[in-house]
Amino acid sequence: ARHDLALAEALLRCADAFDAHGGADHATQVQGVTDLVARAGALARADVELTKLRFYLRLCRDMNLLKLNQYHHAAEMVAEIGRLLGGWRKTVSQPQ
Repeated sequence: ARHDLALAEALLRCADAFDAHGGADHATQVQGVTDLVARAGALARADVELTKLRFYLRLCRDMNLLKLNQYHHAAEMVAEIGRLLGGWRKTVSQPQ
């Protein structure tokens, strides 16, 4: 996450430099890359949190804190979120 932030800050400085020298087209392209880096980082963090949630759901089921049907319902919802997240990550990682 810190690396993503440092890269985004460096890219923003680049965009400002391009813009200051009349390279607005280049500045816009750099800004677009910066946005992609930020989104990719956020999606990666969301994926980590979703993995934690899967673990805690299994733990709750193993400790009999959830009934089997409750666990299945929650697991289906988490799986759907995982599919959506995977699609978003794929979209962000594809070159424009």
